Amino acid sequence: MNIYFHPKKNIFVHIDKENGPYFWGKNDEFLPCLEDEVPPFFSFKMKTNKMRIGPLIGILISRNRRNEVIGDSELYIGIQKELQKMGGLSFLYSLEDCRKDYINGICYCTEEERWIQAAFPYPQLVYNRISYRKQEIEESFIQHVEWIRKNDIILFNPGFIDKFLMHQIFSKNTQLKPLLPDTIFVGEDSNAFQQFIHTHKRLYLKPTKSSQGNGIKLLTVEKDNRFQIRTNAKIEYLTTLPVLIRYLENHCLKQPYIAQEAIDSDLMNGKKYDFRILSHFEKNKYKITGIGVRMAKTDGITTHVSKGGEIFPFQPKTHKRLIHDFKRIVDECGKSLSHDLGFFGEFSMDIGMDTNGKLWIFEVNAKPMKFDELEIERNKMTKLIRLFYELTNF
Repeated sequence: MNIYFHPKKNIFVHIDKENGPYFWGKNDEFLPCLEDEVPPFFSFKMKTNKMRIGPLIGILISRNRRNEVIGDSELYIGIQKELQKMGGLSFLYSLEDCRKDYINGICYCTEEERWIQAAFPYPQLVYNRISYRKQEIEESFIQHVEWIRKNDIILFNPGFIDKFLMHQIFSKNTQLKPLLPDTIFVGEDSNAFQQFIHTHKRLYLKPTKSSQGNGIKLLTVEKDNRFQIRTNAKIEYLTTLPVLIRYLENHCLKQPYIAQEAIDSDLMNGKKYDFRILSHFEKNKYKITGIGVRMAKTDGITTHVSKGGEIFPFQPKTHKRLIHDFKRIVDECGKSLSHDLGFFGEFSMDIGMDTNGKLWIFEVNAKPMKFDELEIERNKMTKLIRLFYELTNF
């Protein structure tokens, strides 16, 4: 059935006088019936489940100082277009848009190809697409999440994943622990770090709250006991351990860092590479949505495209054993994250392979970036919409 938005009254209505009444939103709010003839209001296709219509999906986003939406507008429009094919409505809102009984949001009208502002009831599901980690530690976000959970609204992805917290969570899983590089938190205890570099002559220094390879450094102990610090931009040499400790104090204690052993990576065309795997929850399991390969530039320390990495096609037919292993890893990772942090409907992973063919988990991203592979992006949208219907019982 269709519902209509009445701009002057700022309400949604329906015209099905024979089969009503209808209710929508998490709290089954009454949807008014328009008694007279329908004027040219904005029209939206919806599904019905007895007297309920939906699904109603809230997408929690960030705004800049000019009150403009931050994030992947192509994704948001794509979600609305796909929902409208089968029936369903999504809207964007920020924390500042929430009121006691409703939300002032915006939704995309596919017929008019424009955004409209409207008041919405609280949705059945909130898709967390907050752009900034710092926003997720603010009191307003914490209170909103508490309210969502208290009112049994589905929270799709509770937040960004801290790298050290991820390591701690996966370390409790007997199937995942062997796949984790040795990792410590870089704190004020320099003795622990000295022991770590004595054990591992090559290691990565990674900010725990960053993505896309930002802030990563490769530390190598040279044969003459000097320390080489390599970033994507430059190489530095530090002559003694005290100098290295001072370097860490200046560069790695102002924000949380981890030290992680550097795996002797398998090479492709003389360059290191890893697998980017996108996963979505589906019928009580985490399944693979798509697999891409990212290859570092010559002497590059990361494979991220933004840092000079290259996109390389993944060949499923020649990697059947790998796919079997990936399926097991993805499901275990998703279940561990959701058990400890709350429900994750999607995530992506960076998995590497060493020269002996062993797999290693490098990173997990709770809010996957857009994949360059068009087929993966198409599959992502299909899986997302299917999951929205599954979780909201539509």
